[in-house]
Amino acid sequence: MNSFLFEDIVNKKDGFLRGPFGGALKKEIFVEKSDSTYKVYEQGVVLNKDNSIGDYYITKDYYDSLMHRFTAKANDILVSCSGVNYGAIYQLPIDSEIGVINQALLRIRLNNDIVDDKYFIYLFENLIVKRITGGTGDSTIPNFPPMNVVRKIPIELPNIDIQQ
Repeated sequence: MNSFLFEDIVNKKDGFLRGPFGGALKKEIFVEKSDSTYKVYEQGVVLNKDNSIGDYYITKDYYDSLMHRFTAKANDILVSCSGVNYGAIYQLPIDSEIGVINQALLRIRLNNDIVDDKYFIYLFENLIVKRITGGTGDSTIPNFPPMNVVRKIPIELPNIDIQQ
């Protein structure tokens, strides 16, 4: 087994990203879907493991000027960060529209030289999420910890060929 911190197994440049503050994606800015719009990925996509959920779109101009940093695309891993189901995880399939994550989501892009996507999702669902949520099983709704805490979560991984 190899010892890592969570921050070691994600892409250095854009491995972790929480969605924008809620004010950045107000309903007043949403537009009808067209060839020049970008989908807004919401928590329901992750909770239902269905990338077709959601009817909110933003214009290309708004995406280019303020939201491009929050891009979500095929193979990105999304994690719910709020509500009773926080810690739910879903990988966007290959047919996913390019879009942006909303404020309730975390986007993860892995370093696939270190960790296999499917192995990571299995590990996250069965171990990492318990470390993030505290695994208490109580009925209160805790807050998702700050990213500087999540980045330092220790992770043990076998070699990539064993993961696959």
